[in-house]
Amino acid sequence: MTTVVMVCTGDKYPRSAVSNIEYQLHNAGFSYDRTHVITQGEGSVYDKLQMFEQCTKDEHYVYFDLDLVIMKNVDLVRDDFTLLYAWWIAPYHTPLNSSVMAWRGDKSYIAKNFRREKYDKGIDEYFFRECTYRIYDRIAWSWAWDEREHDFPICLFNHDVEIPEWTTKYML
Repeated sequence: MTTVVMVCTGDKYPRSAVSNIEYQLHNAGFSYDRTHVITQGEGSVYDKLQMFEQCTKDEHYVYFDLDLVIMKNVDLVRDDFTLLYAWWIAPYHTPLNSSVMAWRGDKSYIAKNFRREKYDKGIDEYFFRECTYRIYDRIAWSWAWDEREHDFPICLFNHDVEIPEWTTKYML
């Protein structure tokens, strides 16, 4: 069983952003059994940690940020905790990006061991410094650092960039 996980807290993204990701996954041919959406929280990146507390069954989980575009199918399901390596930029406080993540089973220790006062820049540095993880191959790029359409399956729109016109063919 595979569950797609998304976080839609606060007022940054409308609930339709979740439907948009589901639409993109369907069009890309990504197969999954159900969706788990976290809707309660403060509206910050720290709300993502709830998924590790809520998604603990012995099944596969694949997480997606809401500010990305899935253009074609890619094998994302993993047993080990896996996330993106941010190859498109020089590492600042971490070389990781948590816009897409996967794991199987109970990884609740990730949320339990997190200390916000230690990692005030976000959760990616925590993953890098204190978690055991694997990284995906180059399956994504960030539009914020390279405003050209690439052939990778996923485009990330980190840092509140304006979404380009070419993405409309992938969206609701």
